[in-house]
Amino acid sequence: MIRNWFSIEKSLALRRYGFFDTKDHLARDLFVKYGVTVHCEKQYGNRENDYILAVCRIMPWQHAAFLRAMAELPEVIAAAGYEDYAIFCRERLDWSEQWLAEKRKAA
Repeated sequence: MIRNWFSIEKSLALRRYGFFDTKDHLARDLFVKYGVTVHCEKQYGNRENDYILAVCRIMPWQHAAFLRAMAELPEVIAAAGYEDYAIFCRERLDWSEQWLAEKRKAA
């Protein structure tokens, strides 16, 4: 299983996540399929690849559906011809979680 998301914040009112998607936003259809209302706050991309880091928030009761969509996303991305998504996620997830931990320490 490819882990392509990380938790940023949990509260009673909302949950914030970061997840890796393509610039074509292939996760959107999965969110619709699983009935997840995702509010994208920011997107970060670069010219080196076709992926983005999306920072979003969802309602806490949609957490399980969000995780089901995230679990299916690698298959959708692979079917669209993106062969290096698993490698990209593995490398960037470590960096992203480290960055988030440092940011929390500084706050």
